[in-house]
Amino acid sequence: MPPEPSKPTPTKSTNEIFKDPANDILLCSSDNVTFPFRKLHLESASEVFEGMLSVGREGPRKVLHSETAALEVVDLAEEAQLLEKYLVFIHPRTANPTIKSYEELEKCVVLLSRVLSREPS
Repeated sequence: MPPEPSKPTPTKSTNEIFKDPANDILLCSSDNVTFPFRKLHLESASEVFEGMLSVGREGPRKVLHSETAALEVVDLAEEAQLLEKYLVFIHPRTANPTIKSYEELEKCVVLLSRVLSREPS
């Protein structure tokens, strides 16, 4: 049986909100960009995230985030550009993200409809 292909090494978003030492979860986009974030912000913004994070995921893996902490990693289906806009939008201390095209707006609306619905798709 051939070995399973490995994911490329993740890259990190450079936005300042993802550098907060109080971040306690690591979100990973479909294109392998990581976003350290606070569970509290996710749970406050969406019942879908609240349910997903309270129940847990099948075998969440832990990764070393710093010398003193390991964060739960949650893999998401969204690409980094879209995921970052959503996280900036829900973070309480940031300005709203800039949407540059109708296509980008459409993707944001689809993501918001999924995370704000009571039944995750």
